[in-house]
Amino acid sequence: MYELCMGSLKAECLNKKVFLFIVAAAVLMVCPLFGPGRGLLAAIDEKMPSTIPAEVIADWKDQDGVSGSSYDAAIEKIVGELPADYKAKYEAEKGSLSGEKLYLLACHWRRVSKMQKHEADLGRILFAKHHNFGGFLVGYHENVSSNTIGMPTLDDNWQNGGALCDLKMTNYYSKHDYLFEKSDGVPRDPCVSFDGKKVVFAISGKKGKGYKLYELEVDNPSKPKQLTTDPATDIVVADYEPCYLPNGDIMFSSTRCFGMVDCAWNPVSNMYLMNGEGKFLRRVGYDQVHTFYPVVTDNGTVVYTRWEYNDRILTSCMGLFYMHPDGTHQTELYGNQTTWPMTMIHARPIPNSEKLMAVAGGHHAPYSGELMIIDPIKATNGTAGIQMIAPKRPTKAVVKKDDMSAGDVEFLFQNPLPLNENEFLVSWRKTEKEKLYKLYFMDVDGNRELLAWDNQSVSQPVLLKARAKIPPRLASSVDYSKNDAIFTMQNVYVGAGLKTRSGTVAKGTAKRLRVVKIDYRVQGATIGQTGGQSGFVSCPVAKFGASWESKTVLGEAKIYDDGSAAFKVPALTPVYFQVLDSNGYCIATMRSWSTLMPGEQFPCVGCHEPKTESPNPGQVALAGEPKELDKPLGIEGRHFKYGDMIQPILDQHCITCHKAGHESGLDLRGDLIWGADLSDADYKDSKRYWTRSYVNLTEKAASFGSGTYINCLSIFSMSEQQSAYAFGSSKSPLMTKVINAKHNDVKLTKKEKEIIACWIDLCCPHSGFYTDYMKAADSTQYMKLLDKRLKWETIEEKNIEELIKNGPVPNAINFDSDQSNFSAINLVKNAGIQYFAKQQQIVLQRSAAGIFMVTDLGGRVMFRTKLSKQDAIRSTTISLPSNLSTGAYVVRFDGAGERCEQMISVVK
Repeated sequence: MYELCMGSLKAECLNKKVFLFIVAAAVLMVCPLFGPGRGLLAAIDEKMPSTIPAEVIADWKDQDGVSGSSYDAAIEKIVGELPADYKAKYEAEKGSLSGEKLYLLACHWRRVSKMQKHEADLGRILFAKHHNFGGFLVGYHENVSSNTIGMPTLDDNWQNGGALCDLKMTNYYSKHDYLFEKSDGVPRDPCVSFDGKKVVFAISGKKGKGYKLYELEVDNPSKPKQLTTDPATDIVVADYEPCYLPNGDIMFSSTRCFGMVDCAWNPVSNMYLMNGEGKFLRRVGYDQVHTFYPVVTDNGTVVYTRWEYNDRILTSCMGLFYMHPDGTHQTELYGNQTTWPMTMIHARPIPNSEKLMAVAGGHHAPYSGELMIIDPIKATNGTAGIQMIAPKRPTKAVVKKDDMSAGDVEFLFQNPLPLNENEFLVSWRKTEKEKLYKLYFMDVDGNRELLAWDNQSVSQPVLLKARAKIPPRLASSVDYSKNDAIFTMQNVYVGAGLKTRSGTVAKGTAKRLRVVKIDYRVQGATIGQTGGQSGFVSCPVAKFGASWESKTVLGEAKIYDDGSAAFKVPALTPVYFQVLDSNGYCIATMRSWSTLMPGEQFPCVGCHEPKTESPNPGQVALAGEPKELDKPLGIEGRHFKYGDMIQPILDQHCITCHKAGHESGLDLRGDLIWGADLSDADYKDSKRYWTRSYVNLTEKAASFGSGTYINCLSIFSMSEQQSAYAFGSSKSPLMTKVINAKHNDVKLTKKEKEIIACWIDLCCPHSGFYTDYMKAADSTQYMKLLDKRLKWETIEEKNIEELIKNGPVPNAINFDSDQSNFSAINLVKNAGIQYFAKQQQIVLQRSAAGIFMVTDLGGRVMFRTKLSKQDAIRSTTISLPSNLSTGAYVVRFDGAGERCEQMISVVK
């Protein structure tokens, strides 16, 4: 057939160049393995080789339960499950074979039948060989030492040496070569460019020297180009887990934020951006602890893991987030209010699906776990959107009480690479006792084929080929010439945030939105700790169990009668929100944070609204144009320091009576007591002074919430959504039974009451900044550590200045308001949808009833409507809701036997 085709083409083509072009096109049709980034690789030889690796045979026997010389049952089962065409090949070759030889033949055709349909992907696989990452905590693999207290800060299993491995499958048992090998460091985290010609990856130096990013050419891998360096000779950083972006930039995790895990001592990594040459390096994630593993999705966004525990439990705290490649729209994707799985790591999108494959891990645990498929369209929290796989089984509902830190998982899987919803590549070990991970082809039922193994673990597989479909290059909306950004909220009463245990907070109750800035402790700040056997907080700002972080109230925004708000915030600053009533009491608090890029406008529908439901489009919001924050309390813009903001109120109104010897035992004097001199063991090792009234007011509070005077939302509060008015100032006896009960005719002003309520609702901070109440020598030590962060920020400011001078990112697709149909970036090629940007209308061609919806790029439903079968044969015009802000969205129609979707841009 091939020869006839070529002969016919040759006869018809007189022009030699035309003939060669058509020959090339025909070759591509006949052999899909030819193409960019693959070279002229032949199809994988399906013939059974004379020798099969002993490791593969041993794995077959283990999987099939074969022992001794009894093969008949295994052969019968394998052959019985072979597809007809492969069974015929087996029958044609078995001849007089018997015993092990016949078993191996059956296993061979089982292997080929599973893998051959993925031949175009499996022809060349790149993966890494290295020691097992991780240790005491899941984020314990940066190889940066910032230790000041004699605790380990490096990988538990650190081992020099490793390689980037290149598996070229000429047959189904090919052995890998080393594309790049390093004996005195660790290569890791390979990411292949979209054209398949380059690889960006991380390399360590010696132990304790971090990682730096390098790029190599696949056809000339011996001389990789270094892209990142340490900021200074005395400042060591780790840059790792790089990810190519469609516009040519690279996103990666880095310790350049110089943060530290609050409840430990190891460094923190956040997300950073640079161009393909390593220029304009800048921070885009401003997060409390780690952000892991950025991966580009089919719609051009970046999915990653974010570890956080602002005013909530420190274990169940690693959900999936996504952002646009320029750092905008940092938003929850799945699991931010979920107890189990504790951690969601190594997430990758499943091709041609909204689902992701990821690893369910633990807190005090290695960088691995159990496999799952996540469907963020079905749910965004809990287990409703999770299917455990390999094997398929029911998803757990809760974590065992005796396994809170490990996550109630076995640490067997890491770095899955889905090929479709049923099959994938993955690094796996059978039991935790096995040291080495091996690379497998596997399906969701756990059936497997061993592909690669070495003298170290092998993991992090990626396909070494050009991507057939490059994600859209989303235009950047960042304006680095600006210092602020904008939040808008449609209706605060929409969502779970204002739900009480018996209903919903009455409309009109919410009056203001408090905006709070978070400051994170600096790397290496192990100067004192609070807590005991139940855990500890390094360099504390509060009693153990109260606020994790230093906080600053920036101001308040008015909530209008329709529940709307619109206000400005400083860009590149992590902030969170608290909904306040007329007394200044907190109705609901965010227990997370949000960071906007310069010039960004971020629309919120409500308060923790369900992402899978469509909001009511409503009318034009009463909030109107965004405004600067109000500052009614006089404490705004300063770190919330107890001695400066609460003690003066007590001095004026309380200490005349409440001093030593008072009959109530409540001493509210403001003298300072050294932590080691306090009877409460939580303070013994804090290395700072504590105000007497603070210690007494928070007695029996904070650690577990409710105390004699204070009801504090503690760091042990579960991840799930808390009910409105369930905690804080509205539940604190200090407010309800003392201050508002006109205790002994004490008359506080409204402002004074609201400041005290604010302190309680901020989770009772004591220090404003981390150096407050330290001794001079310790404060000096902290500021020396902080100097590294400040040095880097100075460098980063210059990088941004150069970026501004350089102009916008080249080759980005800027959505054009004059363009009526964005067919160039369709997610699914389908003529059923046409978008008219000026009119903000969709014209839909359909022949069936179904659901029409508009989602943002993370799957959050912005609009949904049912379309009946009536008029289905004609076009349907749908006007988009007026509350959609500027940006990219996906419009989708799902009907009986019909499905089409397209990316659009809304331009105001």
